[in-house]
Amino acid sequence: MADFREQTRHELLEKRMLRFAADVIRTLEQQPALPRSTIDQLTRSATSIGANYAEACNVVSKLDFRNKIYAAKKRLQKLVFGSIFVVNCLTKVHGLVFGKSHMSFSLYCKQLSIH
Repeated sequence: MADFREQTRHELLEKRMLRFAADVIRTLEQQPALPRSTIDQLTRSATSIGANYAEACNVVSKLDFRNKIYAAKKRLQKLVFGSIFVVNCLTKVHGLVFGKSHMSFSLYCKQLSIH
């Protein structure tokens, strides 16, 4: 019974990370003032979080699992930092105001990093 719950929890988290990456990509694509290189970097960070987690779930040792989880966490922190940096720069330089899409993106980043 415990294995079934554990597997379901991992599958749900993988799906959540997949939705998160898709949300990040959609949000970034809606910001025309962002340089393509910035969009690409943040997209790579967002998609690698789930990829590292999925890889961690299929390793053979606890040490490998921990290393992959730490890699996913580092990518998430990089993405959170990058998103805050981008918003601050664009707001100051271009006077842009981000709407609800950015607010939900920022909250989503923070929620995922807490859990």
